[in-house]
Amino acid sequence: MGLDVASNSFYKDGEYVIKDKSSGMNDSQFLDFYKTLCDQYKLAIIEDPFYEDSWDSWHNFCSEVGNDIIVAGDDLLTTNLKRVEKAIQEKSCNGAIIKPNQIGTISEL
Repeated sequence: MGLDVASNSFYKDGEYVIKDKSSGMNDSQFLDFYKTLCDQYKLAIIEDPFYEDSWDSWHNFCSEVGNDIIVAGDDLLTTNLKRVEKAIQEKSCNGAIIKPNQIGTISEL
């Protein structure tokens, strides 16, 4: 089982605001929340766990849980070679969602 979190959609003013919590969470608090979910539900994959430009949080999360689950980048990578290269270099994710329609052409893909 996995989650496509799409965290960009509820990231507001530096916090993740979700219905399960009475107040917003910063990146560190949200990382801990994910670790609890992973343990509780034995998740195999989490897609887009953080805002697309929260590179440090992606790296921290992947280094903490990346041996146990797939941390997949979609909004993080946007099928963009420069973002994919940066994610590899920074070890921000260990899985990728690649979509030809995001980059524009098959040759760019």
